[in-house]
Amino acid sequence: MNIPDCVEFISGSAFMDCAGIEQIHLPQNMYAIADLAFHGCSQLQSICLPDSLQIIWNESFSGCESLKEIDIPSMVRCIDASAFMNCKNLERVSIPEGVSEINNYSFWGCDNLESVNIFCLVPPRIHDRTFSRYGILHVKKGYAKVYKKTKYWKKFNIIDDL
Repeated sequence: MNIPDCVEFISGSAFMDCAGIEQIHLPQNMYAIADLAFHGCSQLQSICLPDSLQIIWNESFSGCESLKEIDIPSMVRCIDASAFMNCKNLERVSIPEGVSEINNYSFWGCDNLESVNIFCLVPPRIHDRTFSRYGILHVKKGYAKVYKKTKYWKKFNIIDDL
């Protein structure tokens, strides 16, 4: 599915429970994806988030069970509550340097999340219920000690290899 280039914002619940969507191509000028925009799109396998995206709101992609990996764009500063909750087949997520907060339940129920690549020099604020699984956390070289001292991040197996 291609979203037209003139669209800058996906409103709340816009594509909620559209089970037939497998791929989404978002325009490069999009700045926000609202609450529940793609919630329950159970067949969604691939989405390339635009570089212009600044925030991923509550439950934007929750329940997208077929999604396997996600790269958060560099302009995003906050991943809101439950943004990717219950993306049961999500295996890998990449978080850019500018993210300062990842809210409760953002990656809760992501049962297959094996690898998180995080490029932040300062660990983003997370909560005890941000992740339900703590696999391998890849951080920038020399930053493993910082993450190992940080509440909740230290639950991951931390490797400084980015």
